[in-house]
Amino acid sequence: MIECDTDDDGALDIPSELVTSLLDLGAAGYPTIIVTRHSDGSTRIAPGFVHLSAASSVEKAVGVPGLSSCNEDTDCLMGKTCQSDLSCK
Repeated sequence: MIECDTDDDGALDIPSELVTSLLDLGAAGYPTIIVTRHSDGSTRIAPGFVHLSAASSVEKAVGVPGLSSCNEDTDCLMGKTCQSDLSCK
């Protein structure tokens, strides 16, 4: 997992070394990326203090060269079988 905080400007570059190190650990079926936008705000009001925290997440599929995801053997190319990690081998 790569976790990072960034400015809320709509852009983020993840160094290739981090991605390569992550992929070197191996990939299982149906890899995804989850991006979460989180914002906090607070203010003092007459009776006390108000704090608001809001978050929104989106999860997207990620393509990994050489990885075929599966749920069963018929999802795999001829000669390969679906493994417990949901990848064809």
